[in-house]
Amino acid sequence: MAPAQINDNSSWRAFEDAEPTHSAAHYLTTIMHLKERMGYARVTDLAEHLGVSRGAASRAAALLKERGWIEEDPNRMLLLTDSGRDLARSVERNYLIMECFLEDILGVPGDIARRDACKLEHLLSGQTGQALFRLVRVLNESPKILKKIQTRVANLTDHSPFAEMSDTPTDSATSLKIEDMEPLNPADPVCSLADLEPGRRAIVSNVKGQGAIHRRLLDMGITKGTAVQLEQIAPLGDPIKIRLRGYDLSLRMSEARMIEVEDADE
Repeated sequence: MAPAQINDNSSWRAFEDAEPTHSAAHYLTTIMHLKERMGYARVTDLAEHLGVSRGAASRAAALLKERGWIEEDPNRMLLLTDSGRDLARSVERNYLIMECFLEDILGVPGDIARRDACKLEHLLSGQTGQALFRLVRVLNESPKILKKIQTRVANLTDHSPFAEMSDTPTDSATSLKIEDMEPLNPADPVCSLADLEPGRRAIVSNVKGQGAIHRRLLDMGITKGTAVQLEQIAPLGDPIKIRLRGYDLSLRMSEARMIEVEDADE
């Protein structure tokens, strides 16, 4: 295998030119989910669900229409074209594959795995996504092999004396080798409502974000110090059902990730 080249011009240009962009991917998948949940999607719905202004959502929708990914019917409802639907499904599939690979295979904490999967979902090629899917499937069907790999990875992370990456020259002729990399030691992640298992109780410690979605969560009674219980997760992982203040609520997983909690059952 040829060595990786740092600052490979063709690679970073391919990144800059990637379609869809991260923003476009989120608009497309949001339109798809709104149609599945409510039967329709309007610019105002996009703005509310993504926590942006109506003007920003309108401009984004116009760009999606220019690229032929969405259409607007006479009632101003947004509809995915065939190409837009294919893109949205591809992005969602890549997200699920990356989340599973990072969390279930590599052991990355759930909230970090979901955050990183969100960053990568629109960048994976079909070939890479399919290869990762096959790897995840094989390892999940081979628990003994998976356990050996996870144990080996944990031991390397804990004990390998890797060199500082900051000392590595960064000219384009430099080859990056795995043995030259030093493992990072990030701080322990904060638990979010999305990380709870069904039946677990927790206390809200913070509601992140701003704008319409943040206000909506507060208006629903999800405030600091509130006791919540995760009751149910939909078969595809979204939405989730929670109970608080004596009533039930349905939340998108993206909304649940905004709610930081402390486990009340520990």
